[in-house]
Amino acid sequence: MDTASVLDQYVQDLSNIPNEIAHILEEIRDKDLKFYETRKRIQQRDNQIHKFIRTHGSLRPNPKEAQAYPKIRADFEKAIQLQDEKCELASTSLYLVAKHYKRLQKEIEKLENTGLLAPADEFADALATRLLLPTSRGTGTATPPHSGLTSSTGSSAHQTNNISGISYPGATSHVKRPAPTTATIATAASRKDSSLMGDEDEIYCFCRQVSFGDMIGCDNENCKYEWFHYGCVGLKEPPQGIWYCPACTKTTKEKETKKERKKK
Repeated sequence: MDTASVLDQYVQDLSNIPNEIAHILEEIRDKDLKFYETRKRIQQRDNQIHKFIRTHGSLRPNPKEAQAYPKIRADFEKAIQLQDEKCELASTSLYLVAKHYKRLQKEIEKLENTGLLAPADEFADALATRLLLPTSRGTGTATPPHSGLTSSTGSSAHQTNNISGISYPGATSHVKRPAPTTATIATAASRKDSSLMGDEDEIYCFCRQVSFGDMIGCDNENCKYEWFHYGCVGLKEPPQGIWYCPACTKTTKEKETKKERKKK
């Protein structure tokens, strides 16, 4: 086994990945179109019901209302199903890339252990420093914008990075647990920081799904879920300062309320 043969084999194994990912994205796009068509039908039926009320008043029975509700309910169920299928497809594409990435990590480690490949820790550290350097205060991207690095807001807290379309929660100064990462350029170059590497099958957040997209870590060390997808906790950008998830916030408030009652 030598570096050239490992590289050739790896490139050969990756040859079909672009086609597989393109096929998955095409399926997601198709389901997106069906979802918007379904949502449009729901909106149209809802508008018809409200139009009848505006025209005839709310006391007059709408002869078509009873027929519209089952159809609206069915469309809602279909929309939810389409969204679930899209999430499954996205997770599949993430798994495909992460699987090959982890295999490359193992092959490189084998070459290093046998002395066929010199460790590149110094190069990796320099590369990681350049890649992880925030571009500006607020949210910024490195080129290209769709496969760049998103910097944190304010300090390095709650940093979320997107590299080659694969996202992972960045390590923060006050969150000590390892992030649920599947792939980063920094760890690809530096195997010594392997603690950042997580299992692509590990689940997080209230939704109990794998790591994908922008994520944030709860500052409660004993948090049951640890990491959360932005959408699941109502975030659109990294918050400033310490952040606790809704579950931990609720638990903390309940404890404080009990303490106040005991004092009284």
